[in-house]
Formats: sequence, C-alpha cells, structure tokens
Amino acid sequence: MKKFPLAVAGFCAFMTAGYASAVTTDLAAGNNAIILTDCPLLANDITLVLSNNVVGSLACEPTTSVAAISVCHTKGQKSSRSAVVTLEDDGVTVKCTVSETETCIESVSGSTFPTASTGSGQVTQQYPDTECSQTAVTAVANAQAPAPTAP
Repeated sequence: MKKFPLAVAGFCAFMTAGYASAVTTDLAAGNNAIILTDCPLLANDITLVLSNNVVGSLACEPTTSVAAISVCHTKGQKSSRSAVVTLEDDGVTVKCTVSETETCIESVSGSTFPTASTGSGQVTQQYPDTECSQTAVTAVANAQAPAPTAP
C-alpha cells in the first residue's frame, strides 16, 4: 500500500502545462505505458507500474491544465473505520491538525483511493463510499480533474 502514494507523487513530478481535449486512461496491474498522446500534460512518456489487484485511472483536462491519478486495491479494506479526511470530493483541501476538537476525522467505509492531481499538488486519500473497481477509480480521478465551467 505504501507504493501507491509514491507512484502517484512520482507521476505528478512529470507534469507540465499543455492544451488538447480531455483524456482518461485506465491503468491495470503491471506496466502501464503513458505517452504524450494519452496525456498531453506530461513532459515526457512514462511507465506506471501497479501491483497485483490494483486498478487506476489517469484523467487529463488540458483546458484547465489539470491531470489527476487515482488508484485502489480490489482486495483492500472496505469496512467502516475512522480516517483523517483532508480533501473534499470536489478537490477542496481541508486544513486540519488532528486533535480532540478537529472535525476532519470521519467515519468512512468502502475502499481507499490514493489520489493526486496537479490541481491539489499532493497525494490524498479519497473515500467515495464504494468498493474498488475500474469504474469507481475513473470517477474519482475525473472528479479531481474537472472540465472547465461555463461562464
């Protein structure tokens, strides 16, 4: 599990600005070659390596210059538990220091989705209250790389 945040952080280090239409790429266990045509925000081609039973998604939104990656483990913990939640579903960062009076400790259930985006600039844990699947991880990645809003 510790490899997820490292892979996500490493991926974000290769980001740069670009312009094209939105792109979503599914990631599966093993080597995942991502080339510039898959995500025009990349500085160069990269390979993301995911462990067995791990799925992921890369979402690129060039019109807002935001790329996001999210992963999850299909055999990971799904039961209800307490967790520190520092990123809202819409990508807004919650500033929180864990203490007896902080409200960022929440009861969560479902899979954990380590997620990073060029918009937030950090790796966070997402808890969308669902089990890990390709569809779910794609939705989490897309939520972190939203399309521009109409004026």
